[in-house]
Amino acid sequence: MLFLAALVVGARMLVGFALGAVAGWLNGNWIDRLLLRAAKTIASFPMLLLAMILIFALGIRQGFRPFVIALCFVGWGEIMQFVRVEVLTLRAKPFIEGAVAIGVRTPRIILSHMLPHMVPVLVSITALEMGAVLMLLGELGFLGIFIGGGAFAELQIWAPPFHYSDVPEWGALLSSIRVYARSYPWMALYPSLAFFVAILGFNLFGEGVRRMLERGTLRISKLVNRYTVAIALITVFGLSWAQWNTGAIATYYGQASAFDGELAFTHVQALTYPALEGRGLGSPGMEAAAEYIAQQFEALGLQAGGEKHSYFYARARAYKSLNAVPKLIIEDGNPAPIYRRDYAEYSGYYRSLGEGEGNVRFLATGRLTGRYLAFRGGDVYPALEGLNISGDDILLVPSAREALYLSHVPCGGVLVIAKDTTEPSRCHTLPPRDPTYVMFGSDRVIGQDLPKLWLSETMANRLLKDSGYAVAELLQISEGLGQNEVFDLPIGMNVSMAVQGTVHKKVPVLHVIGHLPGKAGHVPGAGEYQVKDDQVIIVLAQYDSPPADASEV
Repeated sequence: MLFLAALVVGARMLVGFALGAVAGWLNGNWIDRLLLRAAKTIASFPMLLLAMILIFALGIRQGFRPFVIALCFVGWGEIMQFVRVEVLTLRAKPFIEGAVAIGVRTPRIILSHMLPHMVPVLVSITALEMGAVLMLLGELGFLGIFIGGGAFAELQIWAPPFHYSDVPEWGALLSSIRVYARSYPWMALYPSLAFFVAILGFNLFGEGVRRMLERGTLRISKLVNRYTVAIALITVFGLSWAQWNTGAIATYYGQASAFDGELAFTHVQALTYPALEGRGLGSPGMEAAAEYIAQQFEALGLQAGGEKHSYFYARARAYKSLNAVPKLIIEDGNPAPIYRRDYAEYSGYYRSLGEGEGNVRFLATGRLTGRYLAFRGGDVYPALEGLNISGDDILLVPSAREALYLSHVPCGGVLVIAKDTTEPSRCHTLPPRDPTYVMFGSDRVIGQDLPKLWLSETMANRLLKDSGYAVAELLQISEGLGQNEVFDLPIGMNVSMAVQGTVHKKVPVLHVIGHLPGKAGHVPGAGEYQVKDDQVIIVLAQYDSPPADASEV
Protein backbone atom coordinates (compact mmCIF):
# COMPACT_ATOMS: atom_id res chain seq x y z
CA MET A 1 0.00 0.00 0.00
CA LEU A 2 2.71 2.47 1.01
CA PHE A 3 4.82 1.38 -1.96
CA LEU A 4 1.95 2.06 -4.38
CA ALA A 5 1.29 5.44 -2.73
CA ALA A 6 4.98 6.33 -3.02
CA LEU A 7 4.95 5.45 -6.73
CA VAL A 8 1.85 7.59 -7.31
CA VAL A 9 3.26 10.56 -5.39
CA GLY A 10 6.60 10.24 -7.17
CA ALA A 11 4.85 10.27 -10.54
CA ARG A 12 2.72 13.27 -9.51
CA MET A 13 5.73 15.24 -8.30
CA LEU A 14 7.76 14.44 -11.41
CA VAL A 15 4.98 15.35 -13.86
CA GLY A 16 3.79 18.34 -11.82
CA PHE A 17 7.29 19.78 -11.43
CA ALA A 18 8.19 19.35 -15.10
CA LEU A 19 4.96 20.87 -16.42
CA GLY A 20 4.94 23.60 -13.75
CA ALA A 21 8.50 24.62 -14.60
CA VAL A 22 7.64 24.81 -18.31
CA ALA A 23 4.43 26.80 -17.66
CA GLY A 24 6.17 29.21 -15.26
CA TRP A 25 9.15 29.84 -17.53
CA LEU A 26 6.88 30.34 -20.56
CA ASN A 27 4.43 32.56 -18.70
CA GLY A 28 1.76 33.93 -21.05
CA ASN A 29 2.73 31.51 -23.83
CA TRP A 30 0.09 29.26 -25.42
CA ILE A 31 1.70 26.28 -23.67
CA ASP A 32 1.21 27.98 -20.31
CA ARG A 33 -2.45 28.69 -21.08
CA LEU A 34 -3.00 25.13 -22.34
CA LEU A 35 -1.55 23.54 -19.19
CA LEU A 36 -3.58 25.81 -16.89
CA ARG A 37 -6.81 25.04 -18.74
CA ALA A 38 -6.04 21.31 -18.71
CA ALA A 39 -5.44 21.40 -14.95
CA LYS A 40 -8.69 23.30 -14.33
CA THR A 41 -10.64 20.93 -16.59
CA ILE A 42 -9.38 17.85 -14.75
CA ALA A 43 -10.07 19.49 -11.38
CA SER A 44 -13.73 20.00 -12.37
CA PHE A 45 -14.34 16.22 -12.43
CA PRO A 46 -14.97 14.24 -9.21
CA MET A 47 -11.54 12.82 -8.43
CA LEU A 48 -12.76 9.41 -7.21
CA LEU A 49 -15.05 8.85 -10.18
CA LEU A 50 -12.44 9.92 -12.72
CA ALA A 51 -9.82 7.66 -11.10
CA MET A 52 -12.23 4.70 -11.25
CA ILE A 53 -12.96 5.25 -14.94
CA LEU A 54 -9.26 5.50 -15.84
CA ILE A 55 -8.29 2.42 -13.82
CA PHE A 56 -10.93 0.29 -15.54
CA ALA A 57 -10.06 1.78 -18.95
CA LEU A 58 -6.36 0.96 -18.52
CA GLY A 59 -7.09 -2.53 -17.15
CA ILE A 60 -7.44 -3.09 -13.43
CA ARG A 61 -5.67 -6.46 -13.69
CA GLN A 62 -2.44 -4.91 -14.98
CA GLY A 63 -0.92 -4.45 -11.51
CA PHE A 64 0.50 -1.11 -10.35
CA ARG A 65 0.56 0.57 -13.77
CA PRO A 66 -3.14 1.59 -14.12
CA PHE A 67 -3.25 2.91 -10.55
CA VAL A 68 -0.07 4.97 -10.95
CA ILE A 69 -1.20 6.45 -14.28
CA ALA A 70 -4.80 7.14 -13.17
CA LEU A 71 -3.95 8.69 -9.79
CA CYS A 72 -1.13 10.72 -11.32
CA PHE A 73 -3.50 12.01 -14.01
CA VAL A 74 -6.07 13.25 -11.47
CA GLY A 75 -3.51 14.86 -9.13
CA TRP A 76 -0.74 16.51 -11.12
CA GLY A 77 -2.60 19.79 -11.64
CA GLU A 78 -2.23 21.22 -8.12
CA ILE A 79 1.49 20.48 -8.01
CA MET A 80 1.93 22.00 -11.47
CA GLN A 81 0.22 25.23 -10.41
CA PHE A 82 2.31 25.50 -7.24
CA VAL A 83 5.59 24.96 -9.12
CA ARG A 84 4.48 27.47 -11.77
CA VAL A 85 3.96 30.17 -9.13
CA GLU A 86 7.34 29.39 -7.52
CA VAL A 87 9.12 29.58 -10.88
CA LEU A 88 7.44 32.93 -11.64
CA THR A 89 8.55 34.26 -8.24
CA LEU A 90 12.14 33.04 -8.56
CA ARG A 91 12.52 34.17 -12.15
CA ALA A 92 12.39 37.83 -11.04
CA LYS A 93 15.29 37.30 -8.61
CA PRO A 94 18.63 38.92 -9.52
CA PHE A 95 20.60 35.67 -9.43
CA ILE A 96 18.24 34.14 -12.04
CA GLU A 97 18.48 37.24 -14.24
CA GLY A 98 22.25 37.06 -13.94
CA ALA A 99 22.25 33.41 -15.03
CA VAL A 100 20.11 34.28 -18.03
CA ALA A 101 22.37 37.21 -18.89
CA ILE A 102 25.52 35.08 -19.05
CA GLY A 103 23.78 32.53 -21.31
CA VAL A 104 23.07 29.62 -18.93
CA ARG A 105 20.65 27.17 -20.54
CA THR A 106 17.09 27.05 -19.22
CA PRO A 107 17.15 23.41 -17.97
CA ARG A 108 20.29 24.15 -15.94
CA ILE A 109 18.77 27.31 -14.48
CA ILE A 110 15.67 25.39 -13.35
CA LEU A 111 17.52 22.37 -11.94
CA SER A 112 20.62 24.06 -10.50
CA HIS A 113 19.30 27.46 -9.39
CA MET A 114 15.54 27.16 -8.85
CA LEU A 115 15.06 23.58 -7.64
CA PRO A 116 17.27 23.93 -4.52
CA HIS A 117 15.10 26.82 -3.37
CA MET A 118 11.92 24.76 -3.86
CA VAL A 119 13.09 21.47 -2.31
CA PRO A 120 12.01 22.22 1.30
CA VAL A 121 8.50 23.17 0.20
CA LEU A 122 8.33 20.22 -2.21
CA VAL A 123 9.21 17.90 0.69
CA SER A 124 6.26 19.29 2.64
CA ILE A 125 3.95 18.90 -0.37
CA THR A 126 5.20 15.35 -0.93
CA ALA A 127 4.31 14.36 2.64
CA LEU A 128 0.84 15.89 2.33
CA GLU A 129 0.35 14.21 -1.05
CA MET A 130 1.18 10.82 0.53
CA GLY A 131 -1.70 11.30 2.96
CA ALA A 132 -4.07 12.37 0.18
CA VAL A 133 -3.12 9.44 -2.07
CA LEU A 134 -3.50 6.94 0.78
CA MET A 135 -6.98 8.31 1.47
CA LEU A 136 -7.92 8.02 -2.21
CA LEU A 137 -6.57 4.46 -2.39
CA GLY A 138 -8.61 3.62 0.71
CA GLU A 139 -11.77 4.97 -0.91
CA LEU A 140 -11.10 2.99 -4.09
CA GLY A 141 -10.36 -0.17 -2.12
CA PHE A 142 -13.57 0.16 -0.12
CA LEU A 143 -15.45 0.28 -3.44
CA GLY A 144 -13.73 -2.96 -4.52
CA ILE A 145 -11.14 -1.33 -6.78
CA PHE A 146 -7.72 -2.55 -5.75
CA ILE A 147 -4.52 -3.97 -7.21
CA GLY A 148 -5.23 -6.97 -9.44
CA GLY A 149 -8.99 -6.49 -9.43
CA GLY A 150 -9.61 -9.40 -7.06
CA ALA A 151 -11.57 -12.55 -7.83
CA PHE A 152 -15.21 -13.58 -7.99
CA ALA A 153 -16.71 -16.73 -6.50
CA GLU A 154 -20.18 -18.14 -7.07
CA LEU A 155 -21.12 -19.39 -3.61
CA GLN A 156 -24.65 -20.46 -4.55
CA ILE A 157 -26.60 -20.54 -7.76
CA TRP A 158 -29.18 -18.06 -6.47
CA ALA A 159 -26.70 -15.73 -4.73
CA PRO A 160 -24.72 -12.89 -6.35
CA PRO A 161 -21.00 -13.45 -6.93
CA PHE A 162 -18.75 -12.84 -3.94
CA HIS A 163 -15.94 -10.39 -4.75
CA TYR A 164 -12.78 -10.72 -2.68
CA SER A 165 -9.20 -9.49 -2.94
CA ASP A 166 -6.23 -11.72 -3.61
CA VAL A 167 -3.58 -9.27 -2.38
CA PRO A 168 -2.87 -8.10 1.22
CA GLU A 169 -3.62 -4.43 0.56
CA TRP A 170 -5.33 -2.19 3.15
CA GLY A 171 -8.12 -1.00 0.90
CA ALA A 172 -8.67 -4.54 -0.33
CA LEU A 173 -8.95 -5.79 3.26
CA LEU A 174 -11.60 -3.19 4.00
CA SER A 175 -13.46 -4.16 0.83
CA SER A 176 -13.40 -7.89 1.63
CA ILE A 177 -14.82 -7.50 5.15
CA ARG A 178 -17.77 -5.31 4.19
CA VAL A 179 -20.10 -8.33 4.21
CA TYR A 180 -18.97 -9.20 7.75
CA ALA A 181 -19.03 -5.67 9.16
CA ARG A 182 -22.17 -6.12 11.26
CA SER A 183 -21.25 -9.51 12.69
CA TYR A 184 -17.50 -8.98 13.09
CA PRO A 185 -16.89 -5.21 13.20
CA TRP A 186 -13.45 -5.62 14.76
CA MET A 187 -12.13 -7.11 11.50
CA ALA A 188 -11.95 -3.57 10.09
CA LEU A 189 -9.89 -2.31 13.02
CA TYR A 190 -6.40 -3.17 11.78
CA PRO A 191 -6.62 -1.88 8.18
CA SER A 192 -8.42 1.23 9.46
CA LEU A 193 -5.70 1.85 12.05
CA ALA A 194 -3.07 1.38 9.35
CA PHE A 195 -4.72 4.09 7.25
CA PHE A 196 -5.15 6.37 10.26
CA VAL A 197 -1.57 6.09 11.52
CA ALA A 198 -0.01 6.40 8.03
CA ILE A 199 -2.09 9.40 6.92
CA LEU A 200 -1.73 11.15 10.28
CA GLY A 201 2.04 10.57 10.26
CA PHE A 202 2.53 12.01 6.79
CA ASN A 203 0.26 14.98 7.49
CA LEU A 204 2.10 15.80 10.73
CA PHE A 205 5.44 15.49 8.96
CA GLY A 206 4.28 17.84 6.20
CA GLU A 207 2.90 20.31 8.74
CA GLY A 208 6.17 20.22 10.67
CA VAL A 209 8.19 20.99 7.55
CA ARG A 210 5.82 23.88 6.74
CA ARG A 211 6.24 25.41 10.20
CA MET A 212 10.02 25.11 10.01
CA LEU A 213 9.87 26.95 6.71
CA GLU A 214 7.82 29.75 8.27
CA ARG A 215 10.31 30.13 11.12
CA GLY A 216 13.23 30.00 8.73
CA THR A 217 14.88 27.17 10.69
CA LEU A 218 14.76 24.59 7.88
CA ARG A 219 17.86 24.06 5.83
CA ILE A 220 18.13 21.77 2.86
CA SER A 221 21.32 20.33 4.29
CA LYS A 222 19.36 19.03 7.28
CA LEU A 223 16.98 17.12 5.05
CA VAL A 224 19.18 15.95 2.20
CA ASN A 225 22.81 15.20 2.95
CA ARG A 226 25.14 12.27 2.65
CA TYR A 227 24.04 10.87 5.99
CA THR A 228 20.28 10.95 5.30
CA VAL A 229 20.81 9.57 1.81
CA ALA A 230 22.98 6.76 3.19
CA ILE A 231 20.42 5.94 5.88
CA ALA A 232 17.62 5.89 3.30
CA LEU A 233 19.55 3.56 0.98
CA ILE A 234 20.52 1.24 3.82
CA THR A 235 16.90 1.14 4.99
CA VAL A 236 15.56 0.34 1.53
CA PHE A 237 18.12 -2.39 0.84
CA GLY A 238 17.73 -3.77 4.36
CA LEU A 239 13.95 -4.06 4.08
CA SER A 240 14.24 -5.60 0.63
CA TRP A 241 16.77 -8.16 1.86
CA ALA A 242 14.66 -9.01 4.90
CA GLN A 243 11.56 -9.47 2.77
CA TRP A 244 13.20 -12.00 0.46
CA ASN A 245 15.38 -13.84 2.97
CA THR A 246 13.19 -14.22 6.04
CA GLY A 247 9.72 -15.51 6.83
CA ALA A 248 7.44 -17.57 4.65
CA ILE A 249 8.54 -15.92 1.38
CA ALA A 250 12.07 -17.30 1.76
CA THR A 251 10.64 -20.78 2.37
CA TYR A 252 8.36 -20.64 -0.65
CA TYR A 253 11.12 -19.20 -2.83
CA GLY A 254 13.48 -22.06 -1.91
CA GLN A 255 10.84 -24.66 -2.66
CA ALA A 256 9.89 -22.99 -5.94
CA SER A 257 13.55 -22.89 -6.99
CA ALA A 258 13.72 -26.64 -6.48
CA PHE A 259 10.83 -27.28 -8.88
CA ASP A 260 11.77 -29.80 -11.54
CA GLY A 261 9.79 -29.24 -14.74
CA GLU A 262 10.90 -32.50 -16.36
CA LEU A 263 9.84 -34.50 -13.31
CA ALA A 264 6.46 -32.73 -13.28
CA PHE A 265 6.01 -33.59 -16.97
CA THR A 266 6.77 -37.23 -16.16
CA HIS A 267 4.04 -37.24 -13.52
CA VAL A 268 1.59 -35.66 -15.97
CA GLN A 269 2.34 -38.34 -18.52
CA ALA A 270 1.86 -41.08 -15.93
CA LEU A 271 -1.49 -39.71 -14.73
CA THR A 272 -2.80 -39.17 -18.28
CA TYR A 273 -1.78 -42.62 -19.52
CA PRO A 274 -4.67 -44.11 -21.58
CA ALA A 275 -4.79 -47.22 -19.37
CA LEU A 276 -6.00 -45.06 -16.47
CA GLU A 277 -9.23 -44.37 -18.41
CA GLY A 278 -9.09 -40.68 -17.59
CA ARG A 279 -9.21 -41.41 -13.83
CA GLY A 280 -13.00 -41.36 -14.11
CA LEU A 281 -15.19 -41.98 -11.09
CA GLY A 282 -15.90 -45.66 -10.60
CA SER A 283 -13.14 -46.78 -12.97
CA PRO A 284 -10.11 -48.96 -12.09
CA GLY A 285 -7.96 -46.13 -13.45
CA MET A 286 -9.00 -43.88 -10.58
CA GLU A 287 -7.67 -46.37 -8.02
CA ALA A 288 -4.49 -46.88 -10.06
CA ALA A 289 -3.92 -43.11 -10.07
CA ALA A 290 -4.34 -43.03 -6.29
CA GLU A 291 -1.75 -45.80 -5.92
CA TYR A 292 0.70 -43.89 -8.12
CA ILE A 293 0.28 -40.69 -6.09
CA ALA A 294 0.80 -42.61 -2.84
CA GLN A 295 4.02 -44.09 -4.21
CA GLN A 296 5.31 -40.62 -5.06
CA PHE A 297 4.40 -39.37 -1.58
CA GLU A 298 6.37 -42.21 -0.05
CA ALA A 299 9.37 -41.55 -2.32
CA LEU A 300 9.38 -37.88 -1.24
CA GLY A 301 9.40 -38.81 2.43
CA LEU A 302 5.89 -37.65 3.27
CA GLN A 303 4.31 -39.34 6.25
CA ALA A 304 1.12 -41.33 5.71
CA GLY A 305 -1.94 -39.40 6.84
CA GLY A 306 -4.70 -41.84 5.97
CA GLU A 307 -6.42 -44.71 7.70
CA LYS A 308 -4.56 -47.62 9.30
CA HIS A 309 -1.13 -46.01 8.78
CA SER A 310 -1.68 -45.80 5.02
CA TYR A 311 -1.90 -42.91 2.59
CA PHE A 312 -5.56 -43.63 1.83
CA TYR A 313 -8.77 -42.39 3.39
CA ALA A 314 -11.82 -43.99 1.78
CA ARG A 315 -15.05 -42.03 1.45
CA ALA A 316 -18.34 -42.95 -0.20
CA ARG A 317 -19.45 -40.78 -3.06
CA ALA A 318 -22.61 -40.67 -5.13
CA TYR A 319 -22.98 -39.54 -8.73
CA LYS A 320 -24.93 -40.14 -11.90
CA SER A 321 -23.53 -41.59 -15.10
CA LEU A 322 -25.13 -41.51 -18.55
CA ASN A 323 -26.15 -44.75 -20.22
CA ALA A 324 -26.42 -43.21 -23.67
CA VAL A 325 -25.95 -39.96 -25.50
CA PRO A 326 -28.75 -37.52 -24.53
CA LYS A 327 -31.24 -36.94 -27.33
CA LEU A 328 -32.58 -33.63 -28.61
CA ILE A 329 -34.85 -33.52 -31.65
CA ILE A 330 -36.19 -30.25 -33.05
CA GLU A 331 -39.04 -30.84 -35.49
CA ASP A 332 -38.39 -27.98 -37.89
CA GLY A 333 -36.93 -29.87 -40.85
CA ASN A 334 -33.36 -28.69 -40.23
CA PRO A 335 -30.33 -30.93 -39.44
CA ALA A 336 -30.35 -32.57 -36.03
CA PRO A 337 -28.45 -30.78 -33.23
CA ILE A 338 -24.95 -32.10 -32.57
CA TYR A 339 -24.12 -33.42 -29.11
CA ARG A 340 -21.31 -31.55 -27.31
CA ARG A 341 -21.61 -28.64 -29.74
CA ASP A 342 -25.26 -27.63 -29.79
CA TYR A 343 -26.39 -29.26 -26.56
CA ALA A 344 -25.17 -31.36 -23.64
CA GLU A 345 -26.38 -32.83 -20.36
CA TYR A 346 -27.15 -30.27 -17.66
CA SER A 347 -25.39 -30.46 -14.30
CA GLY A 348 -27.59 -28.65 -11.83
CA TYR A 349 -28.55 -29.19 -8.21
CA TYR A 350 -30.85 -32.17 -8.90
CA ARG A 351 -30.32 -35.11 -11.20
CA SER A 352 -31.60 -34.95 -14.75
CA LEU A 353 -33.35 -38.06 -16.04
CA GLY A 354 -36.34 -38.94 -18.18
CA GLU A 355 -37.99 -38.23 -21.50
CA GLY A 356 -40.16 -35.38 -22.67
CA GLU A 357 -41.91 -34.13 -25.76
CA GLY A 358 -43.98 -31.01 -26.25
CA ASN A 359 -44.12 -27.40 -27.33
CA VAL A 360 -41.41 -24.99 -26.21
CA ARG A 361 -42.15 -22.06 -23.88
CA PHE A 362 -39.63 -19.43 -22.84
CA LEU A 363 -39.80 -18.68 -19.13
CA ALA A 364 -37.73 -16.12 -17.22
CA THR A 365 -38.05 -14.81 -13.69
CA GLY A 366 -36.58 -12.16 -11.44
CA ARG A 367 -35.43 -13.19 -7.99
CA LEU A 368 -38.36 -15.03 -6.43
CA THR A 369 -39.47 -14.81 -2.84
CA GLY A 370 -40.04 -18.29 -1.49
CA ARG A 371 -41.07 -19.81 1.78
CA TYR A 372 -39.77 -23.04 3.22
CA LEU A 373 -42.39 -25.67 3.98
CA ALA A 374 -41.08 -28.61 5.94
CA PHE A 375 -43.89 -30.91 4.90
CA ARG A 376 -43.06 -30.22 1.26
CA GLY A 377 -39.35 -30.66 1.76
CA GLY A 378 -38.24 -27.39 0.19
CA ASP A 379 -39.04 -23.87 -0.93
CA VAL A 380 -42.33 -22.88 -2.51
CA TYR A 381 -42.47 -19.91 -4.90
CA PRO A 382 -45.96 -18.36 -5.12
CA ALA A 383 -45.05 -16.51 -8.34
CA LEU A 384 -44.74 -19.85 -10.17
CA GLU A 385 -47.85 -21.51 -8.78
CA GLY A 386 -50.21 -19.47 -10.95
CA LEU A 387 -48.51 -20.34 -14.25
CA ASN A 388 -50.56 -22.39 -16.72
CA ILE A 389 -47.76 -24.82 -17.58
CA SER A 390 -48.70 -28.12 -19.13
CA GLY A 391 -46.99 -31.31 -18.04
CA ASP A 392 -45.78 -31.72 -21.63
CA ASP A 393 -44.30 -28.24 -22.10
CA ILE A 394 -40.57 -27.97 -22.73
CA LEU A 395 -39.35 -24.86 -20.88
CA LEU A 396 -36.55 -22.75 -22.36
CA VAL A 397 -34.91 -20.72 -19.56
CA PRO A 398 -32.13 -18.10 -19.67
CA SER A 399 -30.04 -19.26 -16.69
CA ALA A 400 -29.42 -21.86 -14.01
CA ARG A 401 -31.45 -19.77 -11.56
CA GLU A 402 -34.72 -20.52 -13.36
CA ALA A 403 -33.72 -24.17 -13.75
CA LEU A 404 -33.46 -24.43 -9.96
CA TYR A 405 -36.75 -22.62 -9.40
CA LEU A 406 -38.49 -25.03 -11.79
CA SER A 407 -37.21 -28.18 -10.09
CA HIS A 408 -40.68 -28.97 -8.69
CA VAL A 409 -42.84 -27.46 -11.45
CA PRO A 410 -44.49 -30.20 -13.57
CA CYS A 411 -43.28 -29.94 -17.17
CA GLY A 412 -41.84 -32.09 -19.91
CA GLY A 413 -38.23 -30.89 -19.69
CA VAL A 414 -35.96 -27.90 -19.32
CA LEU A 415 -33.51 -26.36 -21.82
CA VAL A 416 -31.00 -23.96 -20.24
CA ILE A 417 -29.42 -21.40 -22.58
CA ALA A 418 -25.61 -21.60 -22.30
CA LYS A 419 -24.28 -18.03 -22.34
CA ASP A 420 -20.75 -19.44 -22.33
CA THR A 421 -20.14 -20.99 -25.75
CA THR A 422 -17.83 -23.62 -24.23
CA GLU A 423 -20.42 -24.92 -21.73
CA PRO A 424 -21.88 -27.66 -24.00
CA SER A 425 -18.38 -29.06 -24.57
CA ARG A 426 -17.50 -29.42 -20.90
CA CYS A 427 -17.70 -32.62 -18.89
CA HIS A 428 -19.20 -32.51 -15.40
CA THR A 429 -19.78 -34.95 -12.58
CA LEU A 430 -23.56 -35.16 -12.63
CA PRO A 431 -25.46 -34.89 -9.31
CA PRO A 432 -27.48 -37.84 -7.98
CA ARG A 433 -29.92 -35.80 -5.84
CA ASP A 434 -33.51 -37.00 -6.09
CA PRO A 435 -35.94 -34.14 -6.86
CA THR A 436 -38.94 -36.23 -5.75
CA TYR A 437 -40.26 -36.73 -2.25
CA VAL A 438 -43.49 -37.87 -0.63
CA MET A 439 -45.73 -35.21 0.88
CA PHE A 440 -45.95 -35.57 4.64
CA GLY A 441 -49.05 -37.52 5.73
CA SER A 442 -50.09 -38.23 2.15
CA ASP A 443 -49.45 -40.55 -0.75
CA ARG A 444 -48.86 -37.58 -3.06
CA VAL A 445 -45.42 -37.37 -4.62
CA ILE A 446 -43.97 -33.85 -5.02
CA GLY A 447 -41.51 -33.21 -7.83
CA GLN A 448 -40.44 -35.37 -10.72
CA ASP A 449 -37.42 -36.51 -12.69
CA LEU A 450 -36.95 -34.05 -15.51
CA PRO A 451 -34.66 -34.21 -18.55
CA LYS A 452 -32.52 -31.06 -18.57
CA LEU A 453 -30.02 -30.00 -21.23
CA TRP A 454 -27.63 -27.15 -21.91
CA LEU A 455 -28.56 -25.49 -25.18
CA SER A 456 -26.31 -23.26 -27.27
CA GLU A 457 -27.47 -19.77 -28.26
CA THR A 458 -27.48 -20.89 -31.90
CA MET A 459 -29.99 -23.64 -31.16
CA ALA A 460 -32.01 -21.32 -28.94
CA ASN A 461 -32.30 -18.80 -31.80
CA ARG A 462 -33.38 -21.68 -34.01
CA LEU A 463 -36.24 -22.43 -31.61
CA LEU A 464 -37.18 -18.74 -31.49
CA LYS A 465 -37.17 -18.08 -35.24
CA ASP A 466 -40.99 -17.78 -35.49
CA SER A 467 -41.50 -16.03 -32.12
CA GLY A 468 -40.38 -12.56 -33.17
CA TYR A 469 -37.61 -12.55 -30.56
CA ALA A 470 -33.92 -13.38 -30.50
CA VAL A 471 -31.91 -14.74 -27.59
CA ALA A 472 -30.19 -11.38 -27.01
CA GLU A 473 -33.56 -9.61 -26.66
CA LEU A 474 -34.96 -12.21 -24.26
CA LEU A 475 -31.81 -12.13 -22.13
CA GLN A 476 -32.13 -8.35 -21.88
CA ILE A 477 -35.77 -8.71 -20.82
CA SER A 478 -34.77 -11.34 -18.25
CA GLU A 479 -32.12 -9.12 -16.70
CA GLY A 480 -34.66 -6.32 -16.31
CA LEU A 481 -37.22 -8.39 -14.38
CA GLY A 482 -37.89 -7.29 -10.82
CA GLN A 483 -38.51 -9.39 -7.75
CA ASN A 484 -41.28 -12.01 -8.24
CA GLU A 485 -41.78 -10.92 -11.88
CA VAL A 486 -42.25 -13.66 -14.48
CA PHE A 487 -41.96 -13.42 -18.27
CA ASP A 488 -43.76 -16.23 -20.12
CA LEU A 489 -43.59 -16.58 -23.91
CA PRO A 490 -45.18 -19.56 -25.76
CA ILE A 491 -43.05 -20.43 -28.77
CA GLY A 492 -44.89 -23.38 -30.30
CA MET A 493 -41.86 -25.26 -31.66
CA ASN A 494 -42.16 -29.00 -30.96
CA VAL A 495 -39.16 -30.61 -29.29
CA SER A 496 -38.45 -34.07 -27.89
CA MET A 497 -35.60 -34.83 -25.50
CA ALA A 498 -34.31 -37.73 -23.43
CA VAL A 499 -31.63 -38.25 -20.80
CA GLN A 500 -30.88 -41.81 -19.68
CA GLY A 501 -28.57 -42.56 -16.80
CA THR A 502 -27.83 -44.55 -13.68
CA VAL A 503 -27.41 -43.24 -10.16
CA HIS A 504 -24.45 -44.73 -8.31
CA LYS A 505 -24.45 -44.55 -4.53
CA LYS A 506 -21.78 -45.25 -1.93
CA VAL A 507 -19.00 -45.58 -4.48
CA PRO A 508 -15.67 -45.77 -2.59
CA VAL A 509 -13.25 -42.99 -3.48
CA LEU A 510 -9.69 -42.92 -2.14
CA HIS A 511 -8.34 -39.67 -0.74
CA VAL A 512 -4.53 -39.71 -0.83
CA ILE A 513 -3.16 -37.88 2.22
CA GLY A 514 0.49 -37.15 2.97
CA HIS A 515 1.96 -35.13 5.84
CA LEU A 516 5.13 -33.05 5.69
CA PRO A 517 6.64 -32.62 9.18
CA GLY A 518 7.18 -29.05 10.31
CA LYS A 519 10.95 -29.13 10.74
CA ALA A 520 14.13 -28.79 8.70
CA GLY A 521 14.82 -31.74 6.48
CA HIS A 522 15.81 -32.97 3.05
CA VAL A 523 13.62 -34.10 0.19
CA PRO A 524 15.50 -36.41 -2.23
CA GLY A 525 16.00 -34.59 -5.49
CA ALA A 526 14.38 -31.39 -4.24
CA GLY A 527 17.07 -29.88 -2.00
CA GLU A 528 16.79 -28.44 1.47
CA TYR A 529 13.50 -27.12 2.75
CA GLN A 530 12.45 -25.32 5.88
CA VAL A 531 8.88 -25.37 7.20
CA LYS A 532 7.72 -23.50 10.28
CA ASP A 533 6.33 -25.83 12.95
CA ASP A 534 3.73 -23.30 14.17
CA GLN A 535 1.88 -23.05 10.85
CA VAL A 536 -0.35 -25.38 8.86
CA ILE A 537 -0.21 -25.25 5.06
CA ILE A 538 -2.84 -27.37 3.30
CA VAL A 539 -2.36 -28.21 -0.38
CA LEU A 540 -5.32 -29.78 -2.17
CA ALA A 541 -5.43 -31.22 -5.67
CA GLN A 542 -8.16 -33.21 -7.39
CA TYR A 543 -6.95 -36.24 -9.31
CA ASP A 544 -10.25 -37.93 -10.24
CA SER A 545 -12.40 -36.93 -13.22
CA PRO A 546 -16.08 -37.16 -14.21
CA PRO A 547 -17.29 -40.59 -15.37
CA ALA A 548 -16.82 -41.64 -18.97
CA ASP A 549 -18.39 -39.28 -21.49
CA ALA A 550 -21.75 -40.35 -22.87
CA SER A 551 -20.31 -40.47 -26.38
CA GLU A 552 -17.90 -43.16 -25.19
CA VAL A 553 -20.60 -45.40 -23.65
